[in-house]
Amino acid sequence: MAPAWTVEVAGDDFERFMRKLPEYEQAVVDAAIRHVLAVEGIGICDSEWGKALGAGRYEFRVRRSLAVARAALAAWKRAQRG
Repeated sequence: MAPAWTVEVAGDDFERFMRKLPEYEQAVVDAAIRHVLAVEGIGICDSEWGKALGAGRYEFRVRRSLAVARAALAAWKRAQRG
């Protein structure tokens, strides 16, 4: 599915965080942003992927390997369809 949301990063904190990650984990976070966050937007808060923090802020949670994350996302999307 094509991205429906535009992801914006405010400040340099995220860039510093990403640079400190091992290359594989950078790939996992990048894929999760492109294939989960950019597609689902704040809908991630209806799943384990996100949490509403209030004041228009949201936390995006990436807790899985790339393969497991893709499988979990596919299962979640199937469940959403009904």
